[in-house]
Amino acid sequence: MRSWRFSIAGEAWRAAIPAVPTEETKRAFWQQAVPELALQKGSPPPQPSAVVCRVTARTAGRSAPGGPLGRAKGLLDALHDDRRSGPQYQDLPGRAPLVDDHPSHVRALAVEIAAGEPQTEYLIGAELAIAGELIASVPVEAPAPNDIVGTPDEKAKIATGRAAFAAAVQRAFANPRSLLHRRPAALVVRHRPQRDEDNTWATWIAAVCGPGRQGPTHWAYGAPLAGWVPTAVASTADPTLETPVLYEVWS
Repeated sequence: MRSWRFSIAGEAWRAAIPAVPTEETKRAFWQQAVPELALQKGSPPPQPSAVVCRVTARTAGRSAPGGPLGRAKGLLDALHDDRRSGPQYQDLPGRAPLVDDHPSHVRALAVEIAAGEPQTEYLIGAELAIAGELIASVPVEAPAPNDIVGTPDEKAKIATGRAAFAAAVQRAFANPRSLLHRRPAALVVRHRPQRDEDNTWATWIAAVCGPGRQGPTHWAYGAPLAGWVPTAVASTADPTLETPVLYEVWS
């Protein structure tokens, strides 16, 4: 039996779909997943919810099937009607698992990836549970801007905010290379409540893990754990935090 790091503390609404999304295939995933999810029986999940997505995917010749980042939005948006394309729950028998993905309805989002035949397992409940050893807890003194660009002015504001956030993250991590020797597997981002739970994942992850193959002009160049691709990522809103963001690294 596979061991997963993310689960729900207590009772969970569950469903499984024999497909997985990527950024490029999320619309095809919605076409398959939404009608199947609409037919799920049982009580609706609590609100606000913690949403756990356990994904098994083929590796396509690589040693690993890719990380959670490009899958998060497709996974979460399959659970509600607040999106611009794909089938709508309101037109189907049954009901949507979530009203939408606004902070009042989704308080945590966790995506975990493993190699295997394509499947997405959803668990939705009141509280996110994490298994493993916490090897670092890093408070960051700056908030991360939203990833979604609407206007040229907003684009410039986001660029400035990302640069400031990246600098704050680099200051916050002490001796980061030692963490990589401890085989980290999961990144958890605790943050003060802001916009929809999936709207800042690109910034949160790149600020720690770097810009991939992009060069020194990228705002996340010099990230403390550059090159690390976590197989499990979660974000969770916490209004009691003393700083805008608190990173946790789990092995």
